[in-house]
Amino acid sequence: MKQILKVIIFMFFVSNVFAQSSESQACKYLKESSKAHCKGKFKKSARILKRFVSKFPEHQLNEEAKLSIGISYLKVGKYKKAERFFNELIKIKDYPDDETLFDFSKCNYLQTECASFLKSDRMLSIQHEAFIYLAEISLERENWNSAFENIVNADKYYRYWYGCGTGDLQEDIRLSLLYSKYYLKINKSDSALKVLLPLVLEPAALPILHYSELVEKTLRLLKQKYDKDELKTIVDKAIDEVYFQNLDKYKHGGRVYFIKLLDVKVKVAPEYLFQKNKNPEEVKDYIKKTDFYKKILE
Repeated sequence: MKQILKVIIFMFFVSNVFAQSSESQACKYLKESSKAHCKGKFKKSARILKRFVSKFPEHQLNEEAKLSIGISYLKVGKYKKAERFFNELIKIKDYPDDETLFDFSKCNYLQTECASFLKSDRMLSIQHEAFIYLAEISLERENWNSAFENIVNADKYYRYWYGCGTGDLQEDIRLSLLYSKYYLKINKSDSALKVLLPLVLEPAALPILHYSELVEKTLRLLKQKYDKDELKTIVDKAIDEVYFQNLDKYKHGGRVYFIKLLDVKVKVAPEYLFQKNKNPEEVKDYIKKTDFYKKILE
């Protein structure tokens, strides 16, 4: 019995040491690829990650590595190579029941030089990113049907909710900009406006990535259609007719305010900001302090 116990302990020790050694080797590849990527050596980074994927096919960061390989090739204009990895990711349908994100403390030297490299993420989020990059490639090639299909799929394979809803809002803006880019490429500026307008006010209360770009793009399109005075009149009328809807999903009588701008329903602010407010004048004042409104006057 003692001999069997010794063998079990020995095997546990060996397997544990091997696992640590294996993880250490994996981290070495990840560290080297991260360093290369952060220094702009994208081809080298892709080469190292391809070796990592080949050597550790079951590693938790395998799909993230494939996404990073595709992005690296994209950055050096190798579209066909990039597409191969993005397409491999979007074909995955067998999601794990319980996705456990990789603990970067195992490779604690990662993410120190450039935080955007190799983020541990859910499979749907990785596919969301892959579709966005495939859409960008299709737009570059002027393959409009493929571009639109990929944008729609990016919308469908949506990323998980992040931090107080700001992550979702950021992705909404990112997708709106991508849709508008597609519509402008096919000379449908009105359609581009319709996907941008719903978000020109809501993110104004928050520091959201890409929001300034969205405001600038929306105003540029509006000013192509209307002169300054005409545009101000249209927006002022929409503000004067601000209205609210009860926030029924929370069952506490909260209010969400909207304006109707060029037949587009525009949410005025994040839901928490005016949900207990019964004075529309405060809401109107808020709108007139946003960058969107102030830049109409420039």
